[in-house]
Amino acid sequence: MKRKSKKSFDVELNLVPFIDLLSVCICFLLLTAVWMQFGTFNTSQAMGTQGADTKKNPPALWVEFENNGSITMMLKKDNKTTQKSIIPAVGKHANFARIDAVAMKMKSATPDLNIALILPAAHSPYEDVVTVMDRLKKQKFLDIGISPL
Repeated sequence: MKRKSKKSFDVELNLVPFIDLLSVCICFLLLTAVWMQFGTFNTSQAMGTQGADTKKNPPALWVEFENNGSITMMLKKDNKTTQKSIIPAVGKHANFARIDAVAMKMKSATPDLNIALILPAAHSPYEDVVTVMDRLKKQKFLDIGISPL
């Protein structure tokens, strides 16, 4: 007794998950392509025996956050600190009114001061760093940068 069994070779593939995966990949590709334009900047590097640019560094305001919440503001001209002010914290946050006053005083003493560099500490509140950046921008500092930890 032989059984003749006929197996059907008709197979239906569910293509919906495959199409979902492709659509996610296409969206990821489009989004990363857009963000690649924002992640580039121009730099120059000395070649061979040429030295770095011999221009003098412009004056810059350095705002250094300390772990205890205080802030040290320094005016640097030609890699030398000319003015220094330590501003103690008020509670858990920086004393923003005092920061404004010191920055205004340093800016009025040095009219070509347009650069500010912020040096956060490991435990600096993100809110304080952004607020200091915003206040410096309002005082007409054109170039504001943050140093990585």
